[in-house]
Amino acid sequence: MKWLFIVVAAALGFAGYTWYADTRRLPVKTVAVTRGSVLVTVSTVFTGSVASEREATLSFQTGGQLASVAVQEGGLTTAGDLVAQLDDVEATAQVKLAEANLQAARAQLQRAKLSAPLEDAEVRAEISQSQANLENAATMYRRWQDLFAKGAVAKQQVEEAQMRYDMAKSRHERALAAIARNAAKQQEIAAAEAAVTQMEASLHVARLRLDQTVLRTPFSGLVTRLYVNEGEFVGPGKPILHLVDPTSLYVKAVVDEADALKVRVGQRARVTMDAFRGYTLHGQVREISPIISTARQESRTSEVKIQFDDSALPIKPGFSADIEIIVQEVPDVLTLPTHIILEREQGKYVYVMTAGRVHERPIRIGASNWDITEVTDGLREGDLVVIPVDGMRLEDGRPVQTVE
Repeated sequence: MKWLFIVVAAALGFAGYTWYADTRRLPVKTVAVTRGSVLVTVSTVFTGSVASEREATLSFQTGGQLASVAVQEGGLTTAGDLVAQLDDVEATAQVKLAEANLQAARAQLQRAKLSAPLEDAEVRAEISQSQANLENAATMYRRWQDLFAKGAVAKQQVEEAQMRYDMAKSRHERALAAIARNAAKQQEIAAAEAAVTQMEASLHVARLRLDQTVLRTPFSGLVTRLYVNEGEFVGPGKPILHLVDPTSLYVKAVVDEADALKVRVGQRARVTMDAFRGYTLHGQVREISPIISTARQESRTSEVKIQFDDSALPIKPGFSADIEIIVQEVPDVLTLPTHIILEREQGKYVYVMTAGRVHERPIRIGASNWDITEVTDGLREGDLVVIPVDGMRLEDGRPVQTVE
């Protein structure tokens, strides 16, 4: 009888424990296995930063005292806006002097052209004609001299021949003198024209120097840095301000060398920023560096540039940014939130709730990202998987109850 009492007591004790355990169900939250798509992503190794495709540090080509600054840091400008100006008193005076010198040179050229020389062709024709007349007169003069020596003509005829010769000689000498005067006049005009050209060049240089006292924006942009104050003396090339085009922003970041070959131009990307917590911006890969950088000893990386899609957020150059590049999309598969999948040496597993109890279930996974993971084996659509939390003691077969 004693042994029968022991058996009954043990049975009653087990039944009591079972009843107690059932009344002490562990409260849990669950998530159902669903069918959907998994985006395989590559994340950047280090936090990236926002940069601009067009940016420039503006400076003067000449030096001088800064007379005015027309912008402030954070201000927007339009292409061609005057943003700073040097004192231009001396440069303006140089322009006026150059204009006066040019006016005087043009007047001198006009005077030189008033007594314009004969055309070279006319002068040379006169020389040729007078040369022919002189030779003919000389021939006739010698002939009359010979005839007079023979007593065939009167002395008066010889004197007339000599007079015609002297006249032809004088005409020829005047023609020769005319070409010399013509050459001198042409030299005078050429010198006056050269003076005009020189004064025009001087005026051009003076106007350039005056223009260089004004600093204008080469493109529309945002003034991110102002380096000087009004009244300062600035030298040629000294930075005045930094200008950034806010319409051509992109994110510059690096990916690990192991992921670099997965990234392609045109792939979609998701961008998050500390400046806009809770927002996810979208873009695409615009450029991938063809080399692997060894700048950091602890890693090998490749630089990528992400072009933003249109965004209404006030993104500024220099903002930090984290990037996920979508390198693959796996559609119509069983999925679970990544953070509820547990792992140990034997592999990955989850706790599935069935009939008020949890049961350990080994699983196999496929494509995965920080949020969603593909389940390739071990679960079916609709299975309820327990969401583990720190401090929760889950055991195979333990009673549980779901809570909101």
